[in-house]
Amino acid sequence: MKNLCFITIASIICLSCSNKPEGYVDYNKLNELKRLTCKVENIDLSNSKVLTEQDFMHNYITEPNYIQLDNSVPLGQIEKIRKYKNNFYILSNDKIYIFNGKGKYLKTIDYKGHGRNEYIVLRDFQILPKENIILGIDDREKKIFKFSLRTGKCLGTMDEIVASPFARKIGKYYIHSLLYGNDANLEDSHLIVVTDGKKTIAKQFSMPPITENAFVENNLYEHGHYATFIPLYSDTVYCINDNLTYYPKYVVKQKKSIWSKKNESIKYQQVSDMLKTQSYTYLSPGMFMEAKHGIILGLSIGNNYGLSNKYYFYDKIKKNIYELETGMFKEKTDRVFPTFLSFTADNSFYGYYQDISVYKFLLDSNLLKKGKLYNIIKNSKKGDNPVLVEFKLKN
Repeated sequence: MKNLCFITIASIICLSCSNKPEGYVDYNKLNELKRLTCKVENIDLSNSKVLTEQDFMHNYITEPNYIQLDNSVPLGQIEKIRKYKNNFYILSNDKIYIFNGKGKYLKTIDYKGHGRNEYIVLRDFQILPKENIILGIDDREKKIFKFSLRTGKCLGTMDEIVASPFARKIGKYYIHSLLYGNDANLEDSHLIVVTDGKKTIAKQFSMPPITENAFVENNLYEHGHYATFIPLYSDTVYCINDNLTYYPKYVVKQKKSIWSKKNESIKYQQVSDMLKTQSYTYLSPGMFMEAKHGIILGLSIGNNYGLSNKYYFYDKIKKNIYELETGMFKEKTDRVFPTFLSFTADNSFYGYYQDISVYKFLLDSNLLKKGKLYNIIKNSKKGDNPVLVEFKLKN
């Protein structure tokens, strides 16, 4: 009789355990990352001075290099760009398109489908030169794909352990940036989960209510042995190291940050309305570009016409902050700030013009000096592939 009672109780316990939803991540036994004691650098936007687009493009950077991508394969919306050995890798339409340094199309990595070694969506990718592979992330399938860096062929897949749209391999660990519900744990959800490719290792940053309905933005950026991470709507830029440690590096101080509402459960549309009508702002996670001597960051703002980014340049050497007055052309120029910035390398920034033909008004208004950019705009037409741009901060 005692044995029967024990079996019955054990069965009930096992049944209750099995009622957890698929993909459930239990954080009870996970350690948090170790926080290091480091001095946090404040970037106070209220102290910014206005710097015109022309002043910045002429006095703070070297001659830009423009790369017109050929139109042999039409690109859709660009999700991510990286560069390796003078080739550009561009994520668009769930495919990775590869162009050489002059913009000539080389090949496409495309394994979209429902079969073996095929993905449903390709949210993110990371180039790992030492391993000679490209990692691709499919959070729908909860898979990490491995593509040959040399040939582009799929070398196999591995389970992502926890479904996340964005992940980086830093050292021997995988750092996953989660959205609310990715882990199927709605009572104890976290923004960062670390795995070793086989099991969960650590957690960090309990998910505040305001992020539960946040719109997805790529908020992880790889820097060799560490990654920077900006929680959605947060003012703080964190560094996550390859040894399970982290520290806050920058705090971007704003006049009216939406992060002040972090403990309120606010839907994305409400956040959008607050930006448009109440002058709230937030640090754009995908537009924090740190180079060796400077940072270009984007602040998400709103008005009656919608949402946009206001750009700032932070001089890391002189500790000066400037508001970049972009999109205003008062005098003749030969340089234009890009539509979007994508990544940095050493002291250089890389970005692109989504539709360079929209700048033809500069030719009509006689506001553009003759040169390479002039010729690209003159010969452009709507529907052309984007134009990439590379520029380096002056020493």
